[in-house]
Amino acid sequence: MAGRIKSIWNDRSSRASALLMLASVGLLVAFAARPTVRNTGDLVTIHGTLTDHSFYDGWRRSHSYYVWLAEYPARFQIGADSVPVFAKAKFESEAFPGDLLTISIPSEFRAKLTSSSSNVLAFGISDPNAVYLDADSAVANYNNPLGSIMAVAMGLLGAILFIVRQSHLNVTANAHSSLSPLDEDC
Repeated sequence: MAGRIKSIWNDRSSRASALLMLASVGLLVAFAARPTVRNTGDLVTIHGTLTDHSFYDGWRRSHSYYVWLAEYPARFQIGADSVPVFAKAKFESEAFPGDLLTISIPSEFRAKLTSSSSNVLAFGISDPNAVYLDADSAVANYNNPLGSIMAVAMGLLGAILFIVRQSHLNVTANAHSSLSPLDEDC
C-alpha cells in the first residue's frame, strides 16, 4: 500500500491531481466554516470611536484591512470579499481618529468583540456623513458562489486527471506485460 502511494506521489501528473483535490477539500472546508450571513438581517450594528486603521495592499492582490474602535479591544477586518466595494480612499481622506463610526458585523461575532486577539468581520462601515462599506454590497460579494464553484471544479479536474493518468498507466503496463520474449529483442 505504501509503495502504491509512493508511486502515485512520484508521478508528476498524479501528484498534481492529488494537490488539486486536497486544495479543493481545503477550500470547501474553509467556505463551510465561514459565518452564515445570508442578508443584512444577519448583521448587528455597533457604534464606536475610531482610534486607528491599517490598510495594507500586498503583492499578488493580497489585502489586510483593519479598523480599531476605542470601545472594543477586537479589531474589525474588512474581508477580501468586501475590499472591491470598500471606499478606501474616501475613508482615508474623511475618517479620522475620534470620529464616530457605525460598523455592521455578523450577529454570531458579538462574543468576539471583547477579545483583543479577535478579528471581527465588518460588513458595513459608515459615519454620520458617509458610507465607506455598504452592507448590502458586502453581503452580496460574500455570498458570491464563484469561490465554491471553483473549489468544486478544482476537485473535479484533479479527479479527472488522476483517473486519466491511472488508466494510461494501466494500458501501458498491460501493453508491456503482453509482449512475448521474442518481441523484447527487437
